[in-house]
Amino acid sequence: MIQLFKNRGPVVLLLIPILCLVFYVPGIFAGSVDQKNGTTLFLLLKELSFGFPLLSLLIACTLICLSAYLLNRVVSDNEFDARNTYLPGLLVVVFSSALAPILHLNEALPANVLMVLMFGKILAMHRKGPIHEMVLDTGLLLGTASLFSPYYLMFFPVIWFGLNFFRPFNWREWLIPLIGAGLPWLFIACFFYVTNRPFGELLQPKYTHLSVLNLGRSWILWLVGTGLTLWAVATTVLQFNQRTLRSKQSIRLLLTLTGFCALALIIFRQPQLVNALAIPLALLVANFLCLVKRIYADLAMAALLAALVQNELISLLG
Repeated sequence: MIQLFKNRGPVVLLLIPILCLVFYVPGIFAGSVDQKNGTTLFLLLKELSFGFPLLSLLIACTLICLSAYLLNRVVSDNEFDARNTYLPGLLVVVFSSALAPILHLNEALPANVLMVLMFGKILAMHRKGPIHEMVLDTGLLLGTASLFSPYYLMFFPVIWFGLNFFRPFNWREWLIPLIGAGLPWLFIACFFYVTNRPFGELLQPKYTHLSVLNLGRSWILWLVGTGLTLWAVATTVLQFNQRTLRSKQSIRLLLTLTGFCALALIIFRQPQLVNALAIPLALLVANFLCLVKRIYADLAMAALLAALVQNELISLLG
């Protein structure tokens, strides 16, 4: 499978949605549900399924595949080890499928699409000259993502880290993202005011905690995923000095985003944030699979897929 997704052939573009459906369809029989509560924008998106589980599943898979394709495009335009492969797209599907047996459509999926676009904008900040429009776009993308999931506001410092990695300090460039992130909230506040709706409906949605979803049965998947992540981080750090300056800056940003996603999951303990963590983990592990020997890459991928299948079977068999 690794060799297949390294070739960037047209067949891979079809395999990504097929694999996503393979991992998500069993969830219908295993009792997977959509996120019941959330922000107003997410609930509007959820209405598109008209209450049909299959439509809801198709929307979720479409958002995951869109994130996978966009991440591959971002990677191909920057100096990453996996830039000439479709491994990042494959791993977005794999890591996002960790919740497939218990949770389908959730607010992190549309927010992830915007976060990938934001990540690409930050990576492009290395260019010389004024980048005020680009910096504003990063704030707008993050602000819009936070309208789907307010927890994404925690990732705002990643923009400042990116400016610190790629640009000399300029207080205007550091201020503009704040304005950009605030504009979507200002727009929605005006909408709530005009329609006489309490703004608290957007600020304080109700959520389902990890403890309610009983993720303890997935301990093998969590163990394999955590071990693979630590192995990938260690390999990346050990080979850091061998990289070009541009590659070092990109890797710093990737590790920063990974850290903030992991921190958000630990602090807020919301299941949908597992999907947020899937984006940086996909790129980090894709780089790792391109760096290590083929035998180690095959073993790591086999262990991850086996743990994922085992997680699906446990849910199906009760």
